[in-house]
Amino acid sequence: MVDVLYVEDETSLALIVSDSLEAHGFQVVHKQNGRDAVIAFKHKKPDIVVLDIMMPMMDGFSVAQEIRKVDLHTPIIFLTAMTQTEDVVKGFHLGANDYVRKPFKIEELIVRIEALTKKANIVQAQKQYQIGHFTLDTIKSTLSLGNEQEKLSFREVELLRRLYEHKDEVVPREEI
Repeated sequence: MVDVLYVEDETSLALIVSDSLEAHGFQVVHKQNGRDAVIAFKHKKPDIVVLDIMMPMMDGFSVAQEIRKVDLHTPIIFLTAMTQTEDVVKGFHLGANDYVRKPFKIEELIVRIEALTKKANIVQAQKQYQIGHFTLDTIKSTLSLGNEQEKLSFREVELLRRLYEHKDEVVPREEI
């Protein structure tokens, strides 16, 4: 069973989405604000986080930042009414794996959750990759050459890891 941390401050929407996800076999923990979401994430790491952006106490962007400080691999889906391109780009730069705009169809959300949790389950446990003379550390999010070390974003780490795992292959743009 997939554990979902669902963070939404609109009570009626949260009830509908939570019930729908549970009816499809997901275990849902619902939180109504960002602060409680961070606490819940650290207390019991879920398989995936579905996160609104506009919330009390701590917005979704800040929640994603806090999660990525302690965990680079748990998938995050932003589910939000913030539809501007700048918001989408910011979400991905903060480590989101997907961005779903409201209004949305529950079936689409379910398919996206299933796809991301399946990918997360088959990601190798390898923490460091040797790429030529460089060392990619996926836990520390760094790329090192000798004594020099560069801090990377979540997206940069995932891109390098994916390209490394598919060396001598063409990686379709959709996968990246």
